This record gives sequence, C-alpha cells and structure tokens, in this order.
Amino acid sequence: FGIVLMFSGIVLVAIIASLLTNFIVSGTAMQMRNEFLAGRLRGHVVVCGLGQVGVAVARDLRRRGISVVAVDPAACDEQHRELHLRCPVISGDATSPVVLVRAGIDRARALVACTSNDALNLEVGLTAQDTVERRRADRPLRLVLRCFDPDLARRIHAVSDDYILLSEAQITAPLFVRRAIAHAVEPDEAS
Repeated sequence: FGIVLMFSGIVLVAIIASLLTNFIVSGTAMQMRNEFLAGRLRGHVVVCGLGQVGVAVARDLRRRGISVVAVDPAACDEQHRELHLRCPVISGDATSPVVLVRAGIDRARALVACTSNDALNLEVGLTAQDTVERRRADRPLRLVLRCFDPDLARRIHAVSDDYILLSEAQITAPLFVRRAIAHAVEPDEAS
C-alpha cells in the first residue's frame, strides 16, 4: 500500500507540473492576465487590428497616457510580445461581441478599427456599436475606422455621423505635397 501511495504521489506531482507548464507555455496564463487587466480599465480605447498601423496607434495612445486594449486574432505571436507588456492584448476576432466584451467595449470611450480591410473595419464598428447600445444606451461609443475607399467613406458618412473614417492617403498626401514644395523651394532660395 505504501509503495502504491508513493508512486501515485509521484505521478500526481508529474501531472500537476505538466498541466502547469502547459498553462504557462500555451499562453493561457498571459491571455487570462490580459483579460483581467482589460476588465479593470475604464475610459480606455480598444484598438482592433495589430498591423503596422494598429501597433503605431496603440503606442501613440500609450505615449499620450491613454489606456489601450488591443484586439487581434494573431496577437499571440512574437511580433506582439513587446505590446503585451504595455497594454492588454486580447486574442480573438473583433467582429465577435464576446471578444469585444472581453476587451471591455462597454466601458471604453472609443474603438479604433485599423485592419487593412474596409469591410472588416466596418463590420467591427457595427458590432461594437450594437454591443455598446445594448449595454449602455446613454453614452455612445466613438468609432474611428480606417478606410481606403473614399466612395465608401462618403456613403457611410451620408448614412450616419457616428463613424469617423480616416484614409492614410487623404491624411498624408497634403503632408507629402508640403514637404515636396518646401524642399523644392529651399534650393532656389539658396541661389
């Protein structure tokens, strides 16, 4: 009986150690930590899509002292490890109300959808708006969506003013023109 008890104790310790290792290595512990941190935030911004633009938006918001929760389906890879240390990163599809609730959308002040797909950004915005309206009708959610198609942006603005649609091309084109003109004028002034 004593020998069986000792072996079962060793097996039990090995099973617990392997489960604990799996919990930590698989990222489940990090995901639970991020969801806990997101659950404590109020007045934060939810950034959906962690490509180059999404990461830059999240970093800029953090630099300005604004709390951020990021949502991306591939948020567990190596590229986003640095961002995990700065803000909670929820791994999941932002078109799912459950994922948005885990990101604290009902307590957020704004949502920024900045994937490279206009239709996906619009779907994220609609889902977030619907989820927030069901949970808090008194405070609307500010929605900022990345949009490449200016015609789509005009049509959305014609239907609703709830969305702010931004195009990188429309924002940066005047800046490039000013820089090009400024550099073109400088050599002439020197002569």
